[in-house]
Amino acid sequence: MEPYSILMFIFAAVLLLYALALRSGNYKLILRNYATKPKDKIAYTKAVGKIIAMTAVAPVLSGVIYSLTESFALAMIALITAGASALIIGVKKVKT
Repeated sequence: MEPYSILMFIFAAVLLLYALALRSGNYKLILRNYATKPKDKIAYTKAVGKIIAMTAVAPVLSGVIYSLTESFALAMIALITAGASALIIGVKKVKT
């Protein structure tokens, strides 16, 4: 397995751990610069955790594609496409 794939899997694992921590409802884990003042802080935190979990799929997909094809360009296209789609879908679902 190439170093790129290993790095993507580690990055995805860190994102998933952060998403799981957010899904517990701890509002203090969101950086103050990015947090809004929602009415329901627990629901907002869980929604942000869901977005981050969906975004963690992108590096996993990119790492798998690179380890199977060894095409860096194809891995980058998968990373950008999957990450952007997860963010677009997730942000539309979050209501403050």
